[in-house]
Amino acid sequence: MKLILLFHAILIASAPGQSFSDFRSGAAAVSFAIENGGESLSRAQQDDFLLYSTFMRGFLHGLQGSSNVLAQPDPKQLLKPDEWMLNPGKSAPSFLAFVAKHQPPQFDESGVDTDGLKSILVSWYLDSHSKTKDADGKLLAAKSLQIAFKMAIPKKNEPGLYISREQGFIAKFPAEVEVANMENVSGPLTGFVSADEDKLLIYQINIHDVIANRELKSPSDDVIRRLVKANFDAYCKESEALNVEWQWSDASEWPAIEFSCSHKGIFGEGVTSYKKGYAFLRGSKYYKVTIQGLAANKVLEDATLRFYSSLSFPDAATLKAAE
Repeated sequence: MKLILLFHAILIASAPGQSFSDFRSGAAAVSFAIENGGESLSRAQQDDFLLYSTFMRGFLHGLQGSSNVLAQPDPKQLLKPDEWMLNPGKSAPSFLAFVAKHQPPQFDESGVDTDGLKSILVSWYLDSHSKTKDADGKLLAAKSLQIAFKMAIPKKNEPGLYISREQGFIAKFPAEVEVANMENVSGPLTGFVSADEDKLLIYQINIHDVIANRELKSPSDDVIRRLVKANFDAYCKESEALNVEWQWSDASEWPAIEFSCSHKGIFGEGVTSYKKGYAFLRGSKYYKVTIQGLAANKVLEDATLRFYSSLSFPDAATLKAAE
């Protein structure tokens, strides 16, 4: 946290003021110029391009200055931008892709001022340049992003929002959520279910807290992937899933399997239903985040990605404040 606060102190003096909305417009103008040529830019787009370049240069110079102030013992941790970051044609697409991947659903960018923009830029930089973690094992990039997007946490009275302090997550369901608990010899299971009656979609988050996994101490990504895949294979077999397709997803900061499959008889005798979802391990708990419907179409695919993107694991204080 001290590192992030120091970034703010340095960057306030190193980059001119600009809102996130304006900066994003500038990044979009850069991308437009890449695709269509600089001569195709309107006067307003040219101004946006210039504002983006000026602000980004100021930000990157601030990083170079902060590396000397921080005096990190490990030279690899010094904050020094790569050459490609100084090139708007390369930094702008990278920044836009980072924001698209990490911003919360229905995020109101108009509410992010210059300080919020700097937090997002710090996260963008750290995401590819630093794997440093705090005392709780959380990546600094994730901590900085939480600061930047904290104003985007929906209010409790927003329809469909569900906050589980017991399981430590926030997710956006389409309607009222039903919770089911079940004991199992390998560890307790908890299910959260909601339905979009208009689109005939069933939303589910299933959590299996495996007792044996509680002994895991900072497992590597390779170990996590093996555990997730083994659990996923068992899940497919036990649920009698048909036509299973899967791949490793890059939609989240943790290793997750993105999958699709079909089932017979869940919606009625002889009826085929289709499921899209994500499976991952967090701590000792296996998660299945899924939506099931009567058609394997883009509606199901888009709804599942939005549902999964709405899932977050804030700290206890944030969860309490959100309630």
